[in-house]
Amino acid sequence: MSTKSKILFIDDEEELLQLLGDFFSNLDFEVFTANGGDEGLKMFRTHRDVDLVICDISMPRVRGLDVIKKIRMLSDDVPFVFFTGFGSRDNMIEASKYGAYDFVRKPDIAGLVEVAKKAIENSKAGGSSTTNDPLSEYQRLLARRD
Repeated sequence: MSTKSKILFIDDEEELLQLLGDFFSNLDFEVFTANGGDEGLKMFRTHRDVDLVICDISMPRVRGLDVIKKIRMLSDDVPFVFFTGFGSRDNMIEASKYGAYDFVRKPDIAGLVEVAKKAIENSKAGGSSTTNDPLSEYQRLLARRD
């Protein structure tokens, strides 16, 4: 019997959360959605067994970079992907320090599906979702971005 992989989506756009939730549910993922960083952190505390967190960077009150920092205090092994329209180099450098698995630019849902599957597969195979070398991680993220 196969167990569905669990994904937590954190974004401040309700319509996008609904779209992503429906889309990934149809791909046989178990989906949790949270409107904003505060709700996302509460949801993660409730569902610490998620296989992947996908989060926007630019949100009011609690930014995506703050979310990854706080989640890393609770778990250093859950893969974390940013799905954002604001993927600046500075954000990528900062996120790589906290082990962001990847960045996907909105609205590339096909790319997000591909990255999500790889992140979960790598994590379940015992691969690391974090890095101890931020420069190497930043260079990897930049290479994937092009």
